[in-house]
Amino acid sequence: ATVGVSELQEIGLQKLMSGDFSGAQIAFQQYIQVAPNADDVDEAYFWLGETYLVKSGFAEAADAYLKSMQAAPKGQKAPNAMISLAAALRGMGNKDGACQALDSFPVQFPAAPQEIRQKADIERQRTGC
Repeated sequence: ATVGVSELQEIGLQKLMSGDFSGAQIAFQQYIQVAPNADDVDEAYFWLGETYLVKSGFAEAADAYLKSMQAAPKGQKAPNAMISLAAALRGMGNKDGACQALDSFPVQFPAAPQEIRQKADIERQRTGC
């Protein structure tokens, strides 16, 4: 059976939520490959980053989060992508880079919802900023 482009991201999310991180990676990578200019490609990059982060693929996760933020600097996933980028940098042993990302968070996202600001504070504590 063939899968439509629009279904790839949904399949990726389903696989991610069920714990099939490798399957989710494949679906998100395929989506990005066939729809690199889609309006929601930033979300595909964000979720791809999440699949790498959970598997300790910190460099790949950081790359995906950066691409997510580049695709939509003010997109819905951008604040979470910045926090997750900091987590990936921390995982790579780059405390300074992680703290820089977290320090710029309130400047870039001054209107972020309280729950996301709390998530940034928690990551700041984990990193030791």
